[in-house]
Amino acid sequence: MGFELVSQSHPDNSALRAEYLHKLFRRHVQGAYVRSGAGLVMWLFVLGASLFGIIKINQFAGISSSVAYPVLINPPTLWMMKRSTQISSYKYLSILIHTLEAIGYTAIIYFLGGIESAYLIALYGALITYVGIVATRNLPCLVASICVICFTLNES
Repeated sequence: MGFELVSQSHPDNSALRAEYLHKLFRRHVQGAYVRSGAGLVMWLFVLGASLFGIIKINQFAGISSSVAYPVLINPPTLWMMKRSTQISSYKYLSILIHTLEAIGYTAIIYFLGGIESAYLIALYGALITYVGIVATRNLPCLVASICVICFTLNES
């Protein structure tokens, strides 16, 4: 998938652009479902860990808010994308969404205890893999860099 798909010289440029923007929007809606579903699964594990006394109540509260965060960013970002008419704005909104998502995953790792929960780096891996499948070639590298920065700041 490349952002260069819509040519400026094509006679039906507006129809192609509208179709392409709709396709991009559908992919981001799918991403919102993935984020929400993954958040629900993580929260269920956290709830179980809390009920069995594996994690403390303050960790449960922090993780719950951190898991709610990627779900709550979906409505406003999808609303902005739905109203966007420029492919370039989709690219920047996509980078914003993935940055916010990496920050949310970092918060989950932080509330689980920092370096002791480094096994959750798999969340970053899943995010980068998902972005690698649906985005242009340079976006996964950018998202991976954001993940590294977030995790490094969390550990310092």
